Amino acid sequence: MDARVGGRLSERWSGADGEARLTTGRVRALEPCRLLRFTWADDDWAMSTTVTIEPARARPGAQIRIRETGWSRLRDGPSLAAAHRDGWGAHVEDLRRFTEAAGGPR
Repeated sequence: MDARVGGRLSERWSGADGEARLTTGRVRALEPCRLLRFTWADDDWAMSTTVTIEPARARPGAQIRIRETGWSRLRDGPSLAAAHRDGWGAHVEDLRRFTEAAGGPR
């Protein structure tokens, strides 16, 4: 990810079928420690979705709100949205483990 407004992002990954995939997008808004918004689409999507990530301090620890919108514009939008919710859950869990290993949120 080129972490600046207008910057490009890309993620290479493998689907459940083992096939190589590519997701690409652009950073739309960035306010350090407050907000990250980007659009992205898998290589076979006709339209992109918009992801907004907002960290929030909470006691104890921290919370992160992730909202992905635009599913209604995609064929199979509801099933894709469900898969992405599961994926975001796994990513947030990875972030939690990383943060704990580094001494907690700052």
